[in-house]
Amino acid sequence: MWNTAANHLIKQGNTWYVKVAFPADVQPAFDDNRAFTKTLKTSDKADAIARCGRWIAKFKTEIAEARGKQLRQRCG
Repeated sequence: MWNTAANHLIKQGNTWYVKVAFPADVQPAFDDNRAFTKTLKTSDKADAIARCGRWIAKFKTEIAEARGKQLRQRCG
């Protein structure tokens, strides 16, 4: 989890954000955006790592749901 969490963290100024990229096949479902980005409202990296797990899970769930919706639409 720690390694995965750190791969999704970005720092802008003094604030940490979590960012999960959309795979190309689901970008249209998200208005052609390229990623989910959420502020973690902290300047401390350890706090950011502790906070980002739930957002990564939420974003990945939304991506999986978008793929499922696309599949259902294709299969009728």
